Amino acid sequence: MRVLGVLVIVLTVCDALRIWHQETSMAFSRSDHVPITVGEYAYVMGGCNGNQQVSSGSCPSITNLLTSYHFLTSTWIRLADAPTPRTRYMAAYHSGKIYYVGGRDLTDTLIDTVDVYDMGTNTWSTLSSPGTLGRSDAYAFVLEDVLYVTGGYDFHYNPIASTVEMDLSSSSPSFRTSSIPDRSIYAGDIGGAVIDGEVYVFGGFGGSDPLNPDFCNALSSLQKYNPVDRLWTDLPPLLLGCGDMGFATVGSDIFVSGGETKNSDCTLSVPIGRVQHFSVEKNSWTDEAGLAVTRFRFGSTAYSETIYNMGGQGQAIGDSYPVLNTVFSLDVEDLISGATPMRVIVLGVIMLVGFMLI
Repeated sequence: MRVLGVLVIVLTVCDALRIWHQETSMAFSRSDHVPITVGEYAYVMGGCNGNQQVSSGSCPSITNLLTSYHFLTSTWIRLADAPTPRTRYMAAYHSGKIYYVGGRDLTDTLIDTVDVYDMGTNTWSTLSSPGTLGRSDAYAFVLEDVLYVTGGYDFHYNPIASTVEMDLSSSSPSFRTSSIPDRSIYAGDIGGAVIDGEVYVFGGFGGSDPLNPDFCNALSSLQKYNPVDRLWTDLPPLLLGCGDMGFATVGSDIFVSGGETKNSDCTLSVPIGRVQHFSVEKNSWTDEAGLAVTRFRFGSTAYSETIYNMGGQGQAIGDSYPVLNTVFSLDVEDLISGATPMRVIVLGVIMLVGFMLI
């Protein structure tokens, strides 16, 4: 019985030993932003930089600040300000440039301008006639020379199932209806990943009926789009349904951190404090670890085999969700391999010996 008790204790502490490291905080608190990692840097632009009200759901302040985070030195650098302050936007990288599309302004109006950041010159440009995107809280990705935006919300926060695209090789890029078929799920506040040319979209709020979207129960669905057969396929769902989560890809593994759920009477957003891991190879989810700081509406990204969670909003305090500036990192190498971390093995041996000697 003594040995059994020791083993229970060891298993209990294993989760806590998935150690998060606190990195240098952002100089500016923000939520509803999208970090874009290129090389040794993560680029973080815009977002809501004021505590969002619980009662109204409005953001009191939106920023256009662009900063970069250097993973190797844990330092932040302020870069040229973006032309357009925006929150709840989408972003994607292509050929030395980051494209910032959609989102909302301070009046909660949708933004159709496309701002392009040139990393080589630290300068901005705005596309002259990008067409109408008409959505926020979607997922943006690039395949070859085409920028795609799938899902999201329209002006009235009705969830969307369709995809639009923009040919970035064109002399005058403009959004148009995509050849990608609609998903069977209408959803915004979604997460996504591109792995080996296939697109994965998960979570969010909405459902299969666009006329009766469910904003009280977060979706757990995961779907994959194969551009060869042009079909969306249902895959094993998230263990915990959530929207407005952090998501990052390491190789062929997707890590979903935190996210938004609702309380029992659907009056309050409640962040969850878990990391969910989807292995493409195993086609399965695993509940891997707790978060250092429970949060939602934040940005997550990856460098090498480490994921980074940046900013976001925390648990409601009074009538506001506090906006965060903290950054935490987690090495996921052992999560991918499925191996037990050496620190857990060592601690287990020490505890076992200690209790046997009692």
